[in-house]
Amino acid sequence: MKYYTFNPQFHAAILACAKVSTIRPKQKVKPGERFALRHWTGAPYRSKMGWLGTAVCTRVRSILIYRNITSHSPFPRMCVDVDEKQLNPLGLLQLADQEGFVGRYEMERWFVDNHKIDVTPLDAVITEWDPSTFIAGEAQS
Repeated sequence: MKYYTFNPQFHAAILACAKVSTIRPKQKVKPGERFALRHWTGAPYRSKMGWLGTAVCTRVRSILIYRNITSHSPFPRMCVDVDEKQLNPLGLLQLADQEGFVGRYEMERWFVDNHKIDVTPLDAVITEWDPSTFIAGEAQS
C-alpha cells in the first residue's frame, strides 16, 4: 500500500479528521485509491514506522506556493495557486485549516522553514481525502 509519513505536529489533527489533505512535491496516489498515513516511531529513517490509519484519496490538484516579492513586510507574504488559480485570503485560511494549521501565518511559517518558499517556490500537489473514509489504527497491507 502506498503511504505518506507525517510529522508529529500533525498526528492529532489527522486522528481527529481535522487534517484532510497533504501537500507534497510528487503525486503518489490517485483518486479512489486507499493509502496509509504513517509516522516514524523514533528518528526518521532510523526507526520503525507506525500507522495513523488509512484513507481514500478523493482529489489531487496542482499547487504552487511562493513568496510575494512585492510585499514590503519583514515576513514574506505567502501566495498559493491551486490549479493555477490564486487563493484569496479566505481560501488561504481554509487551506491552513484543512492542512492542520492554526491560521495562515502558522502555515506560512511552516512552509518557509521546511520548504524555503522565501527563496524558491514549491511546485507540488495537494492530495485530499474524505474524513468518512479514514480508518484509524492498524491498517491492512
